[in-house]
Amino acid sequence: SVLQGFNATVFAYGQSGSGKTYTMTGVLNKEELKGMMPQAVSFLFEEIKRLTTNTHQFKVKVSYVELYNGKSRDLLATKQVNLEIKENMAKNFYVKGAETPEIDTYEKCMDYFNAGTDRRQTASTGLNDVSSRSHALFSLIVDQIDTEQDPSQPVIMTSKMNIVDLAGSEKLSKTGATGETAAEGNNINLSLSALATVIDTIVKGGKHIPYRGNALTMLLKDSLGGNAKTVMFATCGPSDKNVAETISTLRFAMRAKQITNKPVKNMDPKDSRIAELLEKIEELQRKLGGDYNPDEDENLQRKIEELELENASLKGGSDKNGLELEEQTRQLQADVAKVTAELKEKVDALTSAAQDKVVAEANLTSEVAYTQEFKTVTANFIKRVLPGDQLVAIRNKMPSGGDYNKTDDGWELREIQFYLEGFVEAYEAWRATITTNEDVQRHVDAGVQRAKEGFQRQLDESMAGYQGLQSQLEAAIQQRASLDEELIQDRKST
Repeated sequence: SVLQGFNATVFAYGQSGSGKTYTMTGVLNKEELKGMMPQAVSFLFEEIKRLTTNTHQFKVKVSYVELYNGKSRDLLATKQVNLEIKENMAKNFYVKGAETPEIDTYEKCMDYFNAGTDRRQTASTGLNDVSSRSHALFSLIVDQIDTEQDPSQPVIMTSKMNIVDLAGSEKLSKTGATGETAAEGNNINLSLSALATVIDTIVKGGKHIPYRGNALTMLLKDSLGGNAKTVMFATCGPSDKNVAETISTLRFAMRAKQITNKPVKNMDPKDSRIAELLEKIEELQRKLGGDYNPDEDENLQRKIEELELENASLKGGSDKNGLELEEQTRQLQADVAKVTAELKEKVDALTSAAQDKVVAEANLTSEVAYTQEFKTVTANFIKRVLPGDQLVAIRNKMPSGGDYNKTDDGWELREIQFYLEGFVEAYEAWRATITTNEDVQRHVDAGVQRAKEGFQRQLDESMAGYQGLQSQLEAAIQQRASLDEELIQDRKST
């Protein structure tokens, strides 16, 4: 398609560690393990070599751009700086200032690719030892110059092949990322969320497509509902721990599959019309230049005469038969139209029901996965907190006629509920006999309060006794003063 003048895009989407980079790049030093990018580039240069003539020349340029933390950078540049994303006259986006060196062999292309890949941001996470921390867009721009018809006015056709390696969606609980790596994961999820929003809007027929919401969606604008032929790989991890992420990836792929692109050849309208007329001329020349068989022509002529005689015989029938036939034809056409409409309604209903069934099955699968994970986590918790003898004691209390699972594995929700109730009873019994730090603190606080109250009571009693003694002292002083006065008077009278 690229050599025919169309834009093309190949990209992979999926959870971190599910094999996107392996799908797109593979193992470059092993022929049988090469990914999509080296195979596509190799095929492109092989075809260019085969199609190149004196009047049909090719020029190929390469670009390698990274989207890291929402910023665009040129991986072919030795110094990594953030570059602006601009919009051209055709309403498409490009990275301003990105290098586009010209190449003429597969080996030179791979040299640029390897150099750019070495500059790409990666980190080790809980899901991948070498996790891509950015989105990468590797592009080949192919210019075709055709001078066969008029050397003074060559027909120029420019097409592009984008090979996109998206960073994977992440859950911090699974990657175990922290610090800068966690921030990178958040930015990756934001850009993938913007991509999902754009795809949803396109599928639902929205009037405004939010391409400008993120750098990733701006650069993929042509590939999503635009002028490009696009192929998407949905990569899924094989572990049952990633069931939810796998379902999310497949839902994304189902939505993306509903997008209809409108690819056209990238050439000047005048050149496009000339090429179209030349193709028609070639087709007519092939028809006129074909082998001529006189016997076949005579047979065709005889069949034409036989059909003309049969037609004349039919026309000789009565007008009444013709009118009846015409009326029957109209009635049949009306019946066919009615049946066709009913059939279309039934097909639409079946299509809608089939889509609802797919969504329901996906939801059911997700719920089953969540339920199974809950049962596994809860069973592991019960086995960890309850000693073996308590497990046996609780198990012995299970009703014998209820088909309860009394083994150590494969518990269903009713067995889990029974064990949890037994755990609560055991905990409450243990709590009633154990003094915790909170209990000690509570007793200490109560003792301190009682001591305070006793001290206050003793203080009040002491103060009351002191006041009584003070009153007695004052009375004794007054009595002594009275006696002294009487003694003085007696002495005076004597």
